[in-house]
Amino acid sequence: MRARNVSAVLVCALLLAGAATGQRIPTGTLTGTVTDGKAPLPGVTITATSPNQQGARTAYTTINGDYILDLLPPGLYTLRFEIEGFETVDTVVRVSAAQASTVNAVMPLAKVAEEVTVTGNLETISTTATDAATYGSHLIQTLPVNRDVSSYVNLTAGTVQFGNAGQQQITGAVPSENLYLINGAAAADNLFGNFLPLYIEDAIQEVTTTVSSVSAEYGRFTGGVVNVLTKSGGNEFHGSLRLALSNPKWTAATPLTIERSDALDKLWEGTLGGYILKDTLWFFLGGRHTSQTTSTQTYPPVSIPYDFTQVQDRYEGKLTFSLTPNHRVIGSYLHVDTDQTNYVFPIPAYDMDSAYPRQIPQDIVALNYSGVLSNAFFVEGQYSSRDMTWLNSGSRYTDPERGTPVWDSLNWVVYNSPIFCAVCPGSHETRGNTDVFAKGSLFLSTEKVGSHDLRFGADLFDDLRKSNNWQSGTGYFLWADEVIIAGTGTSAKYYPVVVPDSSFMIYLPVFQLSRGTHFKTESGFVNDVWRLNTNFTFNIGLRYDKNDGTDASGTKVVKDSKWSPRLSASWDPNGDGDTQVVLGYAEYVAAIQNGIADSQSVGGQPASIYFLYEGPPINVDGPQVETHEALRQVFAWLDSIGGPMANPQLWFWAHVPGYQVFIGDDLKSPSTTEWTAGVSHRLGSRGMVRLDYINRKWKDFYVARVDRTTGTSEDPYGNVYDRTVIENDSSLLHRKYWGLLLQGDYRASERLQIGGNYTYSKLYGNDFNYTNSYADTVASYPEYHEPRWYNPMGYLAGDYRHKVNLYASWDAVSAKVVSVNVSLLQRYLSGRPYFAQSQWVSVSPYVTNPGYAMPPDFTWYVFTPIDAYRTGALRSTDLAMTFSFKLAGLELYLNPRVTNLFNNQAVINPNVTVYTRYNKKYLNWFDPFTQTPKECPQGTTCSQADGYNWQKGPDFGKAVQPTDYQTPRTFVVNVGLRF
Repeated sequence: MRARNVSAVLVCALLLAGAATGQRIPTGTLTGTVTDGKAPLPGVTITATSPNQQGARTAYTTINGDYILDLLPPGLYTLRFEIEGFETVDTVVRVSAAQASTVNAVMPLAKVAEEVTVTGNLETISTTATDAATYGSHLIQTLPVNRDVSSYVNLTAGTVQFGNAGQQQITGAVPSENLYLINGAAAADNLFGNFLPLYIEDAIQEVTTTVSSVSAEYGRFTGGVVNVLTKSGGNEFHGSLRLALSNPKWTAATPLTIERSDALDKLWEGTLGGYILKDTLWFFLGGRHTSQTTSTQTYPPVSIPYDFTQVQDRYEGKLTFSLTPNHRVIGSYLHVDTDQTNYVFPIPAYDMDSAYPRQIPQDIVALNYSGVLSNAFFVEGQYSSRDMTWLNSGSRYTDPERGTPVWDSLNWVVYNSPIFCAVCPGSHETRGNTDVFAKGSLFLSTEKVGSHDLRFGADLFDDLRKSNNWQSGTGYFLWADEVIIAGTGTSAKYYPVVVPDSSFMIYLPVFQLSRGTHFKTESGFVNDVWRLNTNFTFNIGLRYDKNDGTDASGTKVVKDSKWSPRLSASWDPNGDGDTQVVLGYAEYVAAIQNGIADSQSVGGQPASIYFLYEGPPINVDGPQVETHEALRQVFAWLDSIGGPMANPQLWFWAHVPGYQVFIGDDLKSPSTTEWTAGVSHRLGSRGMVRLDYINRKWKDFYVARVDRTTGTSEDPYGNVYDRTVIENDSSLLHRKYWGLLLQGDYRASERLQIGGNYTYSKLYGNDFNYTNSYADTVASYPEYHEPRWYNPMGYLAGDYRHKVNLYASWDAVSAKVVSVNVSLLQRYLSGRPYFAQSQWVSVSPYVTNPGYAMPPDFTWYVFTPIDAYRTGALRSTDLAMTFSFKLAGLELYLNPRVTNLFNNQAVINPNVTVYTRYNKKYLNWFDPFTQTPKECPQGTTCSQADGYNWQKGPDFGKAVQPTDYQTPRTFVVNVGLRF
């Protein structure tokens, strides 16, 4: 048999047709049509083999000439098309998780025994209505990025990483409303939605990020879907050992860095995969150990340099069992142990008494089955669970002197004692989930109206949390008017200024321990990819989500449902897969937010009782006393009056769980509608380019409504409250996103791969809630604020107008024994908006109380347009080199990397302190309804007689901590071996 190369354009068109059939369990699909160049060919045998697949999978073309291979483990596949009397065709295609690839083959009549080898397409950017990008570990390990999942996601168009925290905003959604999956299991935090790093970097096989036109198989999000797939075993043994070296001294100093420790941080990773029984039972093991030191400092002017240390161990185990190639069972387990030293919350604090050690164990378990029951019917199912526990978080002391945090109201900085309590009853918090997922797939081929890839299934998700939220060791905060600080560093002395009828305390008791929350989402879906012919493909999907929630007191508080259509159409003008034009419409619904739905519960929730201090003045006149003595005097006064519960006349604001906040009768999950249009074009077999337009609009925001219709309630202590009703609103709050996403990749030669993307987007509205962890107060006490200065419209903080990623990976030397790869990544991110506002604007003197029990004394006031200022643009040139030495099947490598080569120092988190009369006595109160506030020039002490009302703090718009800058130039060295 002799072989000849034939152009893919002429013989085998590889394309991603229609909307991708999303795979919740991280597998992929191959489908297509086989012809003789004119008519369909029924009865063709298609054989798929891959190092990632146990045994060979086969399928047969129908009378229409079409076929499907479903539930394929992601990886590179060799496809063979065979039928008697025609030339055999071989090609190679990449199958990615959560995507469907179509291979259309043309099989000429055989004149002699001949095999046709086709050059396949290996692009990782989808050409379907679904806009998804898949990055494999091989590329990520050569590029100068961190190898964590955030790096994979951040390389994708339409995503933005928030500051240095690693949270992702995907196509305009708040970062908490993305769906993150590891091996099909949900892996996001219950309260804030951030992705939990339950993985080992070297164990990642690939990450797929889907930003629009998402299949009905996925729910509980309004942003994007991130699918992380870890490696499996194989019929050959493979493994790795890596040592990543870093040092705080290898990170350049920012203008505010005082000291960097010289400590070598070591991150060890190891993986091992192989077989117990070839083609039947595979195993994969992974481990990771790191001890990382971050040099930082407390808040100025104290500025104590200290090291935050995190020691973490991660483990992974996976078994893959396949009795036959058509039936596969995968069990995976990931565990993380984290020990932190000098943890501070919130950051920053003045002193080291606010720091403490804590431990955070986590694990995630997944068991899934996939089965091929016939040539056209497939089933799969998965059970997963995740657990996370906080141990020893907060203060170890319950005495007044060491267990009471003190807040400096001038700078909003805390000191003296940690927030939270590590020794109070039930103080260990747990968060997790369970998920049961089942799906069936049916492939139907008709002679006249094309083929249908029909998916249907159910998803039962339970969001679990048990927390007793003790806020401090004593249950009290002291809120001083200001704190006088003498000296700097560890020798600094603190003198809280406690003024009668001005300074206040907050009492935060937990009256009832938590019984744990259960917020369930019960879902069903159907999704049909209808391929009418080689020119037109349609995706018709529908999802149903039902919320059923019980709060920490055991009360059912949520019971609603919503239907979500997922529709798209694809047009291939030539029917050859080179060009695709797509249109789409979809609706997405988030999961019910745990903290919102639990807000009326008494279980585990602290009361918040704000009361004025009316004892003797402290550090106002005469000899000054330090913090511990000041606290002794404050608590002596408190004891003398019988405590706050005996003195409700001192209260000026209170929240008692169970008596003030109530969940509305029809609380729903936030949702978004999406319109998309796009075009993609394949650049031969070497690459592709894609352009998308995405338009999104959100609705059903969480709001806390307090007005004259919500009424009042009374607690057991005789205190009357205005009832707060948590509900949804789509008229007072707005959030709109539109973006143009241009992306592409191209293999210029066997040694050079280039790619990148550009995103131009706008995010507009007045939804300032960036986590959805609390209900907006825009509907609370409407007589006491106006939209024009309380929640004005403008470009939101997530409005990063321009984003650019450009990368190149070049195999400069590619010999049998020695190879050298050089890679470059150029990043640009324009600045985000920020503005001047204060919550300390007096409002009660200017409103006639219409009958509220506890009307607000102060209100938020926005002094400037919400997009008046922008942070600096982030520019970073990153470089990496990989030197490899191969000998006897073993590869040794050295991989030095530098990020931010030119050490750009954009301020990405500027200070936004604003003063009013509440903070500075030389300023004046003003009527927010009738007066335009007058700004005192920044950095000056104005005369009260001049009538100034507000002033930017001296550091407004500036960095005050090293972490307020973009990550400075950083060197990392990786050394290791692979086989």
